[in-house]
Amino acid sequence: MATRQFEYKITTPVEGYTGVIYGVPISSGVGHTDDPWLAQRFKEGGYTVEPTGDNEQDNVEDGKPDANSTKAEINAYLDAHGIEHDPKAKNEELLALIEE
Repeated sequence: MATRQFEYKITTPVEGYTGVIYGVPISSGVGHTDDPWLAQRFKEGGYTVEPTGDNEQDNVEDGKPDANSTKAEINAYLDAHGIEHDPKAKNEELLALIEE
């Protein structure tokens, strides 16, 4: 994804839940992540996802990977959007699948 990090507030559908979901600590129904891919996964799972702080990105789905993204970030984006790909392909080949 872009080199700038964003933070998201995650609110669980179960009021007061405390635990760990997707590796994100949740306390009293609220957690935070800087990972746009994780934020999207939470959103798809019925959690409330809100940008916090200086976050100018108001839609986590817009966090498309770019040339500065890691292979893991690109593969995660492709997986999350149901785009078939070879996880061992070069970054340039993976990014081309997003543009199609």
